[in-house]
Amino acid sequence: MIAKQMVSYLLEGVIINAVNFPSIPMETMAKLRLHLDLAERMGSMVGQMVRQPCDMNITYSGYVTEFDTRVLTHAALKGLLSCFTDRPVNFVNAPNLAKAKGIKVQETIQFQAVEYTNLIRIDLPGIKDDLNEVWGTVFAKKYQRIVRIGKIFLDAVPRVP
Repeated sequence: MIAKQMVSYLLEGVIINAVNFPSIPMETMAKLRLHLDLAERMGSMVGQMVRQPCDMNITYSGYVTEFDTRVLTHAALKGLLSCFTDRPVNFVNAPNLAKAKGIKVQETIQFQAVEYTNLIRIDLPGIKDDLNEVWGTVFAKKYQRIVRIGKIFLDAVPRVP
């Protein structure tokens, strides 16, 4: 069984029966790469806006909902939790670390696009502040943008210094 799983990964790029990680084909992962990076950066941004880890609502809308969004949620958690620990956080252990810290994550999928053709929206229900949400999108399937922080609309390229 392990040999078949390894062959599947090496030939087709599909990870089967991974613990705590969805099975996603390599070509799908390539399409998701920009969204993964964006979700992680948004999670990190949210982590820098609050003083302690808190519950998170993540809403996906538009064409990004065609993919398995669980991996995007893992990326957002990785970004958030990296702000609050000196232990390594990755896509696999992020959900368990969040659970251990008492962080509840609600994931919502809206199939029709509302403001943008695709949108990742992270909001913090426990924070009663103007800076309690971050919106991000990928324009033309290649340009990452932060388009809203709290009540402020903007057009910012999320870059790591």
